[in-house]
Amino acid sequence: MDNCIRTRQRDTERTNLGRFILEGICTGLTTTRNEILQLCSLLLFESKSDCLNRCDVAIDSLHTNSFICSDGEQLQPTQLARAAIASSLPPEAALAIFKDLNVASRAIALDTELHMLYLVTPINVSVWQECDWHHLFALFSKLPPDHRRIAKLVGASEKFILERMGGGRNETQLQVHTRFFSALALFDLINEMSIYEVSHKYRISRGCLQTLQSQSATYAAMIVAFCLRLGWTYLKALLDGFAARLMFGIRSELSELVQIDGIDGQRDFAFFRWRTWGQF
Repeated sequence: MDNCIRTRQRDTERTNLGRFILEGICTGLTTTRNEILQLCSLLLFESKSDCLNRCDVAIDSLHTNSFICSDGEQLQPTQLARAAIASSLPPEAALAIFKDLNVASRAIALDTELHMLYLVTPINVSVWQECDWHHLFALFSKLPPDHRRIAKLVGASEKFILERMGGGRNETQLQVHTRFFSALALFDLINEMSIYEVSHKYRISRGCLQTLQSQSATYAAMIVAFCLRLGWTYLKALLDGFAARLMFGIRSELSELVQIDGIDGQRDFAFFRWRTWGQF
């Protein structure tokens, strides 16, 4: 247990240092290795040699993952680095999201919003820690054909759920499946199923569901900013608007109405249903 905790702490420190260095390069505060070392020496490292070693590892990692490039002694940020900083994403998360969006952009399903919603659902979802996999298997078995096709596109399958029910542990696949079920729950919410019904359907607490909804709205805005800085105009256009819809739990045709002060998702839907919104 102690080894796991220490490993997690080292990974967190490495990620934070890499982000710190990347922000310095992107803002122009540091442009050379010596300037980076001088800046990092102000941090609370155990010794000067410890500072040098950690900085070298972080700089090498940023080079390897194409966040920075060298022009002689000068270090320049790449477009990926600028997109990561503009969307407030740490380097490791930005790299995972870049790969995810790059793959999805070549085969994105537009006949349902589920695939696009999956792309703006946070990668690390914590609301399914005590989920009932038997119940989720029953839900997965009853998915309509278009949703099952999306599940296949993103890598979700009945096989993994059965393995999970039997005690199998594959963290990478677990992440894919919890993200997919999160997208399903969010899909029901933006199609104006009540939070009580969604909570009962997926057997997760309303508090966890509201947390997921809020986190996904924030994450969706970050993804849109990420796509914009990368120049992925068409993908940005597809994903734009999901942040507001997730926040209020509404369909796309009601997005403009919630911009009025005092109008929330429930009032929005009521106005739309009774057509009273046309008088305003």
